[in-house]
Amino acid sequence: MLFRSKIPPGTNGAVGLNHLMVTLNSEVRIQNRTGTEVSKVTLENFWSTVTTAGSNGVFSPRIVFDRVRQRWYFTAACARAAAGSSILVGASQTDDPTGMWNLFRIDVDSTNTYWVDSPSIGYNKDWVVVSANLYFISNNSFWGTDVYVFGKNNLQAGSAAFSRFEPVGLQVPAVTHDSQLGTLYLVEEFDNDIGSGVGEYAVSTITGAVGTETYNETVSKATIVGTWATSSTNMVDFAPQQGTATKIQTGDSRPASVVYRNGTLWVSQTVFLPTAAPTRASVQRSEEHTSE
Repeated sequence: MLFRSKIPPGTNGAVGLNHLMVTLNSEVRIQNRTGTEVSKVTLENFWSTVTTAGSNGVFSPRIVFDRVRQRWYFTAACARAAAGSSILVGASQTDDPTGMWNLFRIDVDSTNTYWVDSPSIGYNKDWVVVSANLYFISNNSFWGTDVYVFGKNNLQAGSAAFSRFEPVGLQVPAVTHDSQLGTLYLVEEFDNDIGSGVGEYAVSTITGAVGTETYNETVSKATIVGTWATSSTNMVDFAPQQGTATKIQTGDSRPASVVYRNGTLWVSQTVFLPTAAPTRASVQRSEEHTSE
């Protein structure tokens, strides 16, 4: 089997009870906890039962492991900039990612006006939540973000029934390490002073019963000491790499992941400093305490 490198690689991974699962734009690799490879397939082949060959590929994979339910949840996008663009959602049937999966494909727009990119995934005790950015097929301009809410029990029983909220801000759902929390949090970067950089987060929530969920927009905001730019000027490559003077593109400052643990939301992202004229990219970790 031929594996080709892809730009960007889209590297993501999660650790389970007995396995490490790494997902890239090129492949899905599973190892045991000592590092021995037990499985490797192309990303397209992993999703081949729900996708169509030649559908502009599968890309932007994200994987998480739920330690409470001991299940893996997987998302990706397919049909880049094309009609039939879809999000892909999967739930493992056991704690073994080399075993059987329930896999689903959801067309994001029946009118074929938009295509989807950069899905993020989170969960709590009741739901698996995927947020994904939509762009116009005609010119690739940004339209907004859709949030898809799947009942965990439904996914594991073989149903992809979902609630959808659209369009919202660039929200990232939290991976929730609390087996009792009924609220699912989503965090987005918030520009609190146009022209002076970004220095705030907006927090939204999903509440209610499975199947009749409520999306509650911007229930709170968190202001961070100091501001940052959302990207490098003219998207200059900032990150050094060994053995060459060529640097790596670090993208923009949208949050990469959100975790809820012990009453606190933890957010990680790349930011660009100094705000007025960035000369470097930095890793930023922020936290916000919640009332629950």
